Amino acid sequence: MGYTVGVDTIRWTSIDKEIRDVSDYLFIKRVGIQGLPRDLRFVYRYVDPSSLMNPLPPSFALVCNKGPIAIGRFEKPEFHKEEGENLLRKFDIDIEYGEPIDYGTGTALSDFDHARLIETYIDHAYKVRDTARALSRSPHTATRHIEDHKSDILRGGSCARCRHVNGREVSNALDKHTSA
Repeated sequence: MGYTVGVDTIRWTSIDKEIRDVSDYLFIKRVGIQGLPRDLRFVYRYVDPSSLMNPLPPSFALVCNKGPIAIGRFEKPEFHKEEGENLLRKFDIDIEYGEPIDYGTGTALSDFDHARLIETYIDHAYKVRDTARALSRSPHTATRHIEDHKSDILRGGSCARCRHVNGREVSNALDKHTSA
């Protein structure tokens, strides 16, 4: 067990010395013209300062709090994403941007409430009054949502509001009642 902090910074001295002091390992990638902070300048006795100013991207220096200093390279793995590479195209991923979920405002029903109302309507054997009573809604509200649901199914084959929230197979439910 130990304590690990991962910090990727351009300006190493902006990190408090107290945080640097408790780090077990320091990976130094590039110091630029600023050089190392005063408390790390001892590293220059073991590592050429010019090699830390502008090293190749996979190169690094490693300083351990127990004393060892190392120079190494971390080559990119073959599965690493390349700059400009379009992963969506590479893996044939198509994103559909549909209508956002309606969370309802005030007394308006959200898409979740709409899907639950339709599920309840099906569970209560297609009885509007029982559905409205079970959800503490007015029969008028229940009827309006059921009719909207039916018209969506007739128009497009499924209900967008139910589909948004992955309603329990209710997005195209009420098939036998859509003609009513």
